[in-house]
Amino acid sequence: MTRFGMAGKDFDVLAGFIADCVIRNKPVKDAVKAFRRNFLEMKYCLPAPEAVPLAARVFAAAMPSSAIGEAFAAALGRKSG
Repeated sequence: MTRFGMAGKDFDVLAGFIADCVIRNKPVKDAVKAFRRNFLEMKYCLPAPEAVPLAARVFAAAMPSSAIGEAFAAALGRKSG
């Protein structure tokens, strides 16, 4: 969760949720969902303009042929569109 900006004090809250759920058998779903809304932006990663070309190079290197890579990319386009 540090990738989403949680710090030490936030892990204390998280530990409290775990204790409430596991030890005290309390429902924590709504409280966890509300708490999690504070941590939506992923940190410590490349911005999209840098990440996409790099990921494309890695992907292309992993494909045994360009035809397979193109078919995979086309399938991704159909899934997201």
